[in-house]
Amino acid sequence: MHQAPTVHWRVPRLLTHAYVMLVLWLMGLGVLGFWCLQAGNVSTAHGWGFAALVFSAGVALAGWVGTGPGALDWDGNGWSWTPDGELARVGPLSVAIDLQALLLLRFDAVPGRVYWLWVGQADDPAHWRAFRRAVFCGPRTGASGEPAFTGLGAAGPASR
Repeated sequence: MHQAPTVHWRVPRLLTHAYVMLVLWLMGLGVLGFWCLQAGNVSTAHGWGFAALVFSAGVALAGWVGTGPGALDWDGNGWSWTPDGELARVGPLSVAIDLQALLLLRFDAVPGRVYWLWVGQADDPAHWRAFRRAVFCGPRTGASGEPAFTGLGAAGPASR
């Protein structure tokens, strides 16, 4: 099986991410409003539901702001994520949602932080297929069967 070539992909902060969160939040608000209408009165439970909805909006907004633009790099063995202005983080990458022209990726940075990244074909249509091949080919395995995961280290893609 052939390995995907090395790939460097710029990841902008997509508005799609914000729109998805907004639509989900509005759906929650609609459910809460329908629940209040069906109950005929507003109770403490409705107040707690509204508080949870406001809290979830804050968490979603903080998550969107916290996952700023950066670059994903595949070196043939593993992935690295380099947020703009920061050092590279190495870890595995997995696909959470595949909409063909849009992917939601989960990057598990070592040590322990998870980044959710929306990437789209519109960001770089000429290289989209190569990027998708790299995302889906997976890391090579070493002699022991464990992933031979090296990543790019803290120096980032400039060290290649």
